Amino acid sequence: MTKAAIIHALTSGTTGASSARSGFGTDHSSFIIHHSSPRRGVTLMEVLISTFVLAVGLLGLMALIPAAQVTLLRTNKADRGGACGRVAQQEVKIRRMLEAFRPALDDAGQIVPMWLLVEGNGPNDYMGFNPNDYRTICIDPLGIATAAQRGAPDYSVEYMQTFPATDGTVNMITMPRVTLRAAPMTGAGPMNLALAEYVFRGRDDLQFAFPKDRTLRAEPAELDGDPSTLDPPEALGRYSWMVMLTPAASERFTPAAARQLFTVSIVVFFNRDPSMAVEEPAEQVFLVNRFLGMGIGGGSVQLDDKADVREGQWIMLCAREPVELAGTFQWYRVVSAGDVTVDDNGDLDPDGDPVTTLTLAGPDWDVGPDPVQAVVVRGVIGVYTKTVELNENSVWTSGQ
Repeated sequence: MTKAAIIHALTSGTTGASSARSGFGTDHSSFIIHHSSPRRGVTLMEVLISTFVLAVGLLGLMALIPAAQVTLLRTNKADRGGACGRVAQQEVKIRRMLEAFRPALDDAGQIVPMWLLVEGNGPNDYMGFNPNDYRTICIDPLGIATAAQRGAPDYSVEYMQTFPATDGTVNMITMPRVTLRAAPMTGAGPMNLALAEYVFRGRDDLQFAFPKDRTLRAEPAELDGDPSTLDPPEALGRYSWMVMLTPAASERFTPAAARQLFTVSIVVFFNRDPSMAVEEPAEQVFLVNRFLGMGIGGGSVQLDDKADVREGQWIMLCAREPVELAGTFQWYRVVSAGDVTVDDNGDLDPDGDPVTTLTLAGPDWDVGPDPVQAVVVRGVIGVYTKTVELNENSVWTSGQ
């Protein structure tokens, strides 16, 4: 086939193989030119479906923003709470708050315990407390001073004689709650609110003013309203703490006078309000109906009533000990919380009464089947413990 014939065959739409092989002419009437159909566009239905899928994805992404903010706030709170707990442990040691284990003598030769126990609502209704026969204690000058400052009925100091607080009408498992003297190893009275605030309130959450222009650095907040004066940053004071001293688990059944190992627990609060108002007391006590597990690592417990407890909060379990007056007090973090309905025996019943079931994380609970109480304290965000040895020196001689 000549070059002209090939060009003619291509322009006329033929690909006749036989003609190309034979080199003869081609019958143009036998060739049909097939044109492909034009490309179809996107339909309205496809656009709507695509828009819907995109909208669902964007809504899901937007839902993550507030969740991330909540997680960030929780992380920040836990971080500051941990810092407050570490500082508090050093404060307890440096200020020798456990000095009451070896009372000193004043100028008159009288024993002057470091700790003071509330006797009434008056400003002088305190007495020295000697813990030689009762070595389970709560040191809470800030709570007692706040109650004394604000007054009855919601902040009655008499309720603060024990932890958890009680008006004496309910038979609860408690420990003495004491305050400290304003000047250690003297006959001074109890800490006032200003001194208790200074010692038992964290000062790391400083106030800063953030300008609208994010390229500028934050400046200390103006406390006096005068921008011409440079004020040092002031703490918001949202974090505070108290101290619990309990016998170590290894000495739980040792007579009180012979105990040397103790667990110092720093209980950290966020925006604490020690009000004992009837409608919403800061410290509530529930009975534990049953342990749903073996108590290993805390396990799950069923309370006898409905409680306002959420994930991440802390509760304290307590029970009486067979030795002397002491009790067992252990803190647990709430992993999950939920409400169920049960009958009088504590079994699930859709027509029963609502109770709260909690999953806890913490030390093993091996006290036994005796009545166990769960103490819910509003505002607790962390409990930091340390095992120490207290002897005649009353200074921490060893720790774990």
